[in-house]
Amino acid sequence: MPLDLTLTATGNTGQHPRFFVVEAPAHGTVIGDPPEVTYVPAPDFFGDDIFAFIVANDDTSSDLAYISIEVRPVNDPPAGLPQEITLKAGESANVILDAHDPDTGDVVTIDITTIPAHGSLTGDVPNLTYTPDEGFTGTDALVYELHDGLAGSGPIRVTFIVLPPDDDTGPDPPDDDPPPDDDPPPDDDEPVTTLIADAGPDITVFAGETARFDGSASRVDIEEGFGADVPSITILAWDVDAADGFDFDRAGAVVEHVYTRPGTYRVTLRVFDDTGRHAEDTLLCVVEPEVPPPPRAPVTPCGAFQLLNLASLSAAFSALRRLKPRRPAADYDR
Repeated sequence: MPLDLTLTATGNTGQHPRFFVVEAPAHGTVIGDPPEVTYVPAPDFFGDDIFAFIVANDDTSSDLAYISIEVRPVNDPPAGLPQEITLKAGESANVILDAHDPDTGDVVTIDITTIPAHGSLTGDVPNLTYTPDEGFTGTDALVYELHDGLAGSGPIRVTFIVLPPDDDTGPDPPDDDPPPDDDPPPDDDEPVTTLIADAGPDITVFAGETARFDGSASRVDIEEGFGADVPSITILAWDVDAADGFDFDRAGAVVEHVYTRPGTYRVTLRVFDDTGRHAEDTLLCVVEPEVPPPPRAPVTPCGAFQLLNLASLSAAFSALRRLKPRRPAADYDR
């Protein structure tokens, strides 16, 4: 957290004292217009830090004065990784809700905020079992949050993709009938396609700026290498793997999010089409610390002595002019 400070001086400072920060802190920055300054510690730093300043007037400058600052640790919120689990209709899937806290010793609780809409959960958190409803295929999800008593993680999503069951081959044919042809000749006119998700390139933003994610999906003819007709492709979800993340669950390719904490975030796009296929692609979003305004360039003590030397030269020049002899009046008549 930034700390506002007012630099002060005692003694004969003159009518217009000027303050200069001449030694920057090792674990932070000092911004502002001295004597009103703000100390900003580096991200995740805690401990002791120090910086130095001087005060100067037109004649002289002071010795170094030191400001010592104790930066106390702050609570880091817990975090969990989103997950995607694929299973077939009629089956169950086990899931362990991910939870971790950077602060050693914190007790983290798990709160399920959204239960699956098309299935049931059994077990005790974090070890759960998901069972889809009978006859259901498609996408289902649960959402949970983590708390350490001081801060929360935000929503963390677990996505369940329930695929259709294996095709039923039917009853065995009578012994006197020839076996059916299980492998009909392929249709040469039907293209072999695959579903491709594209989350876009990696991006870098500053904390407090808006990160824009623009995803897309396509089906490609594997044999020919060009796009195939797509009756229906749906953007399923954007997920992120950190406490400052977001969760997006509706059809749409473009989302925006403002990160407040610096770090590197994995952002995953998930899509599916009308045939039950699904695909995903991941990008990295690097969030740099918010850049403070540049501090004023410090003026070292030598600047005060330079001003003093200029004043001395000016006084000496004026004295020489007063000592210069006048020419006799007769010289002006020539």
